[in-house]
Amino acid sequence: MSAVVLEETPCGLCGSARSQVLVQARDPLGISEEDFTVVRCEECGLAYLNPRPTPEALKAFYPEGYWWSGEKRGLLARLEERYRNGLLKKELRPLRKRLPPGSRILDVGCGQGDMMLLLKEAGYAAFGVENAPRAVRVAREGRGLTVHLGNLEDVPQEKGSFDALAFFHVLEHLPDPLRTLRQAQGFLKQEGWLLIQSPNIESAQFKRFGPRWLHLSLPQHFYHFSPETLGKMLGKAGFRVVEVGHLSLRMNPMSAVLSKHPALLPCVFPAAQGKRGSTAAVKALYLTYTTLARPRVRLESWFRQGATLTVLARKVG
Repeated sequence: MSAVVLEETPCGLCGSARSQVLVQARDPLGISEEDFTVVRCEECGLAYLNPRPTPEALKAFYPEGYWWSGEKRGLLARLEERYRNGLLKKELRPLRKRLPPGSRILDVGCGQGDMMLLLKEAGYAAFGVENAPRAVRVAREGRGLTVHLGNLEDVPQEKGSFDALAFFHVLEHLPDPLRTLRQAQGFLKQEGWLLIQSPNIESAQFKRFGPRWLHLSLPQHFYHFSPETLGKMLGKAGFRVVEVGHLSLRMNPMSAVLSKHPALLPCVFPAAQGKRGSTAAVKALYLTYTTLARPRVRLESWFRQGATLTVLARKVG
């Protein structure tokens, strides 16, 4: 592709333009051969992509099949889905421990609705919003879910109508996450809950892999949070952090394996392989590697150095 059109941006947390280069890396999907730069704000410590692609230029970095495709219904695809959903179910425990069945939960950036299905099975009223038309079609037509096409501000619900909102690997993609969190505050009932999952830029994996770390995902990821900077942003948006977890057996082994063995990327990101399909043998190798990575990622998480942050926060004020 031709040179990516970039634009300068100040810190999305404090507005400062003073920063230092943290790391430079390329797009792991191979869409561009350019180096992209992550800087760290000298005022508040937030890491963010700067300069970053313009909205029009960014479209090229979200090709068809960027993430899982729910339209593949073979045996292997069903087994993969069951495996992933079993792990995802455990990551919903912070909400399930605090909200009774029947509570209204909005999944922001719901994709094809995997989380929504699990919430419905547990007795919750699950709603979703997603800006990828293909994913919305799968969720609506293939799964019978209530999913709105667009962004959070496009959800046709009254303010203060949800008991909880979930942002799983969404916040880091947004051009203005602070603005979105403030919008989320308005959608929640008094003392409503917010569950966020996002990569941890202070993790042992980033320190180990540096520019090869999968979860940099440049330029798709605009922001790179640490427990401290995500806590600051939540506080500024009107939330109080209640719980911070570092272990995700769904995400942490994946990022470790794909950072070390990028040739296995097509197992997770179909966009990395064009029209070629991953063979069962390669996927079996990927599963073996991720299983072997579990002890290490558990140890990293025990030391609060896990690659993924799962943050539970509550609306205040």
